[in-house]
Amino acid sequence: MESFDLAKEFDVITCLFSAIGYVRTLPALEATLRNFARHLRPGGVVIIEPWLAPEEYRVGHSHLITHNTPELRLARMSVGERRGNESIIEFHFLIATPGGPVRYLRDSHVMGLFTVPDTLERMRRAGLRARHFRTGLGTGHDRGLFVGVRPAEPSKPSSPRVRNRSRSRSQRS
Repeated sequence: MESFDLAKEFDVITCLFSAIGYVRTLPALEATLRNFARHLRPGGVVIIEPWLAPEEYRVGHSHLITHNTPELRLARMSVGERRGNESIIEFHFLIATPGGPVRYLRDSHVMGLFTVPDTLERMRRAGLRARHFRTGLGTGHDRGLFVGVRPAEPSKPSSPRVRNRSRSRSQRS
């Protein structure tokens, strides 16, 4: 997210499902937001669904999700850890299908914990008019929403040569 170049501008850029947390550090967050702004048309909007803020992240919080159908039995369990301003979540999966062995998988996620003021400041530094909304998209984990707008370029005054063209021939003589 920090350095992609699509060589075009867009009306809207979305960064959903807490993906912004994967940039991990404030300098990387700022580089990402500058890159988003660079890819927006004037008047374009970026919508960011954040990961948890540092004060919201709970170390030691355990989480369990299960799925139980005849075709698939699945358990996902995790316990949150923290290192500085990074959350560390190690997911453990148990997966069973009919006739097969129980499989075990692990998946580790390290994500940056950014405060609302820090994120808003980085958005403004990137040249965006920025706001934070406490209510987000209602995805089940409502962490709010950041919305940034790339300001429209100011209109340029007409050059004297253009204005002269509008005068009649008799006025120019």
